[in-house]
Amino acid sequence: MAILITNIGTSDITVKIDDYYIPVGFDRNEPNIDESGLTDDEKTVWDAQLRQSYIISELCPELGVTVTENRNGQKSFSFRELTQKLLAAYEKDETGTWHDRIRPGRIWGVLQTATQDPNFQVKQAYIFVTDQPEFILDKKSGKEKLNLLGYPSDSIHLFNILKKWFQQEMPDLELICKVIPKHIPAVDRDELLNYYYQFFFQHIRTEQTLLIAIKGGTPQMQLALTMQAIASSVTSQLFINPQLSVKNILNGKASECDFASYWRYMRSQKYQDVQIILESRWDFRGAISILDKWLATLKFLKPYIDDPKLSASNELLSRIVKTLEVGDYCLNLDSQTAKDFLVNNPQLASKLSKKLVKQVSNYDSLLNLYSQCCIYYNLDQIANFLSRMSSFYEGVLEKTATQIGIDIDFPYLKNRFEKRNFISEKILQRNQASEQQAWQEILLLLKSLDYWCSHRNQLIHHGKGMSKKRMKLLYQEEVKKEHLDTCPPDRIIEHMAKILTSNLEIVKPEYLHQFVRTSTHHYIYSEVKDWAIAQLLHEGLQ
Repeated sequence: MAILITNIGTSDITVKIDDYYIPVGFDRNEPNIDESGLTDDEKTVWDAQLRQSYIISELCPELGVTVTENRNGQKSFSFRELTQKLLAAYEKDETGTWHDRIRPGRIWGVLQTATQDPNFQVKQAYIFVTDQPEFILDKKSGKEKLNLLGYPSDSIHLFNILKKWFQQEMPDLELICKVIPKHIPAVDRDELLNYYYQFFFQHIRTEQTLLIAIKGGTPQMQLALTMQAIASSVTSQLFINPQLSVKNILNGKASECDFASYWRYMRSQKYQDVQIILESRWDFRGAISILDKWLATLKFLKPYIDDPKLSASNELLSRIVKTLEVGDYCLNLDSQTAKDFLVNNPQLASKLSKKLVKQVSNYDSLLNLYSQCCIYYNLDQIANFLSRMSSFYEGVLEKTATQIGIDIDFPYLKNRFEKRNFISEKILQRNQASEQQAWQEILLLLKSLDYWCSHRNQLIHHGKGMSKKRMKLLYQEEVKKEHLDTCPPDRIIEHMAKILTSNLEIVKPEYLHQFVRTSTHHYIYSEVKDWAIAQLLHEGLQ
């Protein structure tokens, strides 16, 4: 079930005087005011000075509201006092006269839209009101002074009028009053941002459908509510905009409303988040999670927001998510699923990076493990790094056995030492000098990794954990024991690269310059990351 959150302000009440409903506190020159269809009489009544004079000369005396006059002869009244006395009169009235004379302003149309739309059927509305102190501290003099800007315009009594009115008109709707604390001025943007943040944190769940109306309250309240609503990560949210029709206001009718969304701004925030986690963490699954939620937002918005680019964005995002999934399959060593996906989705594959399709179709397991080691080491995810390094070690032995045609017997050998010795014996029997030399170079490099492979489980699974710093300390202990054949931690990647570039050609030569002799391009993962980011950045400019 959806919920509504909204500010209210001085424009949210009208009172019937003679033949028309006159806004009590509408004093803004707002853009896009609809003055179409007005009669000459209605045009006259809508004149700002005449509206004010109606309230001052008719309503204020009726309610006993104080009217003040400045040096220039301009008369004014306190909105707070007027609504307080109007509420008192409304509560005492047993004939229903005041109920008929009162009409909510734009908030009426907002609540009608929120409750009557079958997709929302709002039953609860949180309404933010002000109740500021009558006196505030003068920063210059250090003495108290009247709060002439805040206190007279407070909406606390307006809320109670609206609550009573809507109890009769919409009995199934619960209006929940949220009073902005007295110590927060209604014009203090930063304090308001913090207040609305606390509200969203305490009351709003990200899986809820959220409707927001911001027309009431101070401009600072409107901005703060908008910013925190967007920042809340609520997947399904819409802004309700009541249309200011002068004819509807004067005739006591609810405002018509339309829906709006800051989806382009929200999109830029989501895309920046994806870019950050891909560039800094290579987190394909995290990027997928963000984009999946954004796709859910676009799906929610589609019936309400008439923008063709919204549908185009949805189509592109689906392709990007699928591409990120290919990267995630490979990161989990599930190359077959990645290949099957491209084969079974040829139309999608045709729109992806040609390099990526080629790399996945001609998947190289050793290059994949090496690339992952580079990524995990740079991220200081040493547990993952050591795991992939051990797999790389085994992969080198299996690939070498395949290269020299002895892989049939290879699976029956128990461990890497038996496999290594078996290869050495077979290469010696083959009596090819260049092959023997290349293997000896690989052998020395593999032996330099033995310490880290042998201790991987112990280092990771026996409560001590692992990091670059701890690897360095362990290596220093090995040096003290004069175990000088152990590879320094910061040269493990270098030794792995030398293995791949050996003359045995266990990796295709065309891949060596692209992915092994470079520290920045990490095979499938760079292709996925760079393509996805480029697509997001380009789409974000549309």
